Amino acid sequence: MNNPTGIRLKFCHAALLGTTALVCLSVVEPVFAETFNVDTDSDKTNGGYIINGSDTLNVNAPIETVNKSGVHATGSGNTVNINSADGEVSVTGPNSNGILNDGENSTVTVNSGTKITVDGSAGSNNFVHGIQNKGAGNTTIIGGTIDVTGFQARGVKGYLQTQKLTEVLSTGVINVNGEGAAG
Repeated sequence: MNNPTGIRLKFCHAALLGTTALVCLSVVEPVFAETFNVDTDSDKTNGGYIINGSDTLNVNAPIETVNKSGVHATGSGNTVNINSADGEVSVTGPNSNGILNDGENSTVTVNSGTKITVDGSAGSNNFVHGIQNKGAGNTTIIGGTIDVTGFQARGVKGYLQTQKLTEVLSTGVINVNGEGAAG
C-alpha cells in the first residue's frame, strides 16, 4: 500500500473546500427578518429603524418628517402597517413621499382610522406621493386616509404597471390637490 500521496491529496481537497466555504460565508452579509414597532412620536424616517428586506414595520404613533420620506423600505418582502388611530405618517416638503417602497413583493397597509399626509405645496415642479412603489409585485391596501397636496400629487404611485394590487377598502379615502394631481 504505497500511496500516501493519494490520501494526502484527498485531505488537501477537503481542507481547501472547507476553507472556501468559510471565506464565502464570512463575505456574505446575512439578512434577517425583523419586526419594528414605532410606539412613540418620531421625526425620523421609519422611526429610526432600517427596513431592508423581509422586515415588518408597525407604525403605532406619528412619524413626522420634513424633506424626507416618512417610511422608506428597501429590499424585498417587507411589510409596512400603519396601525391604530395614532398611527400616522406626516411629511412636509417638495419631492416627498409618505411611504417610499424601493423593494419588490412587499405589502403596505394603511388601516382604517389611520392617515398619511404629504404637503409638498411649498415646491414647484416637484412630485409628491402618499405611497410610491418602485419595485414589482407590491401590494397596497388602503383602509385609512391619504391626503397629498403639491405638484403632480399622487395618492398611490406605481411604476410601469408592475404593482400586484392596489385595493381601496370601503373605509379608504385618497385626496389629492395641486397642479396635475391624480389619485
